[in-house]
Amino acid sequence: MDTITISVEKFEKLIMDSQKLEFLLKSLDGMEQEIEKNIRARIFEDYVKNEEYPIDREMCGKFLGFEVG
Repeated sequence: MDTITISVEKFEKLIMDSQKLEFLLKSLDGMEQEIEKNIRARIFEDYVKNEEYPIDREMCGKFLGFEVG
């Protein structure tokens, strides 16, 4: 393993940048989950309201991964 030398300032900047990146990735993950949930809800609504292919609310909800109350 090679050893490198960097200044304390650059090391602190590297740590801050990595923390910012971690925060952004967590934020994106939360947004991704919210988008997926909204898409599932829209699909549920489309299928349950569709008169041509009516599907039971509970069955559709289970298939899309959430409970229908």
